Amino acid sequence: MSIESASMYEAGPSAPLTRSDSDFLTAYTDVGTEDLTQEAVDAADAEIAANRSAAAMDVKEKSFDTQEVAAALRMAPANVRRAVREGALFSVKISPAGHHLFPKWQFPYGRALPGLNAVISALPRSYHPLKIEEFMTKESEALRGMSPVTWLAEGGNVDDVVTLADEMAWE
Repeated sequence: MSIESASMYEAGPSAPLTRSDSDFLTAYTDVGTEDLTQEAVDAADAEIAANRSAAAMDVKEKSFDTQEVAAALRMAPANVRRAVREGALFSVKISPAGHHLFPKWQFPYGRALPGLNAVISALPRSYHPLKIEEFMTKESEALRGMSPVTWLAEGGNVDDVVTLADEMAWE
C-alpha cells in the first residue's frame, strides 16, 4: 500500500481571505486582526513550509528505498513494487514524482510485518506517515503493553491491531 502524502508536498501561499471570512474569524475565534495581516499570513506560510520540509526529511531518514528493501528481503525491486501494489508493504512518496520510501518500522527482525495491509487500510487515509509511525510503534495496553509492530511481529492477532486503528479513526 502506498500513500502520497499531500501534506508533505510543497504548497503555494495561503489564499486571501474574503471580508466575511475575516469578520467571522475575528468574531468567533481567538484570531485577531493582527493575525490576518499579509505579514502574519506570510510568516505562517513560511512556518508551514519549514515544518513540511522537516517532516519530509524525518520520513526520509526513517525509511529505506526500494533497492534497500529488495536487498533486505532478498527480492527483485520489481517484486518490492508489486508488494506495494498488493498492500503487503507500506510506502510513502514525499513528492509527486518521488520514489517509494519504506518506513523502517515495518521490517522488524529483517522481514516484512505480517498483516500490515489490514492495519494501514483501517487508519485514516489523511494520516501523515509520521502519525502512522507513532501509532505503529507506541505501546498499547490493549496489546498487553506491546506496540502494534511488536504485537504483529510476535504473531499477535491482526484483528486486535485493526480494532485499535479503527478507534484511531474516530479520534
